[in-house]
Amino acid sequence: MKIKLAKFLGIIFFFFFLFFLFFFSLANKYYVKLNFFPFPYVLDIQLYLLILFIFALGFIFGVFFIILRKILK
Repeated sequence: MKIKLAKFLGIIFFFFFLFFLFFFSLANKYYVKLNFFPFPYVLDIQLYLLILFIFALGFIFGVFFIILRKILK
């Protein structure tokens, strides 16, 4: 019973997350310029892609450091 409830809640959370990402991407379609300061490169990217990339990068670093802490413990 608990496993079925956990799966159901996980599926609901997943679809809520997808729903949120969909409307988040619709609301932030503006283009921003990324200037790589010492270098002469400029990248035009949509705002929602930049924000999602930063969140994903933070998540990956967090998982990496948690795994590293467990290994070194």
